[in-house]
Amino acid sequence: MARTKSGKCLLLEAKAYIEEAVDYSSKATNLQSISLMSSALDEAKKAFQATPEAPWNSPYYQYANRLAHLYYLWGLNRVDAYLVFVYFADARDVPKPCSHDEWSGAIRLMKKSLGLHDNEYGARTAEVIISVPEMVSSSKCD
Repeated sequence: MARTKSGKCLLLEAKAYIEEAVDYSSKATNLQSISLMSSALDEAKKAFQATPEAPWNSPYYQYANRLAHLYYLWGLNRVDAYLVFVYFADARDVPKPCSHDEWSGAIRLMKKSLGLHDNEYGARTAEVIISVPEMVSSSKCD
């Protein structure tokens, strides 16, 4: 999490390959914690006007969890918060590199699986796909 000079809160989530985006559940083992997290996800899902039967606890738990953080900050506490998902394409040093197009498809699948539609949070969330080779070649210092 970071803050801008004007006080905006930025939440960033970064992934380098698609399999990293699949997470079947939280790592909590305490039943009370699991119940609390499940309730928080359900509340956030309603706020995002997601399809009611869409599962937010699996297989895209991390994505849903980050949306729940945005809901907690902006939806419940009116903190001027934004959530940015950063995806790195063509990273050669990860187990299964993927292209820009593969990330685009994976993002569409995650959103569809989570039952996401246009809603008031749309202006507070963004996905950015960055080509690692292009980023590396353009960041050379003289």
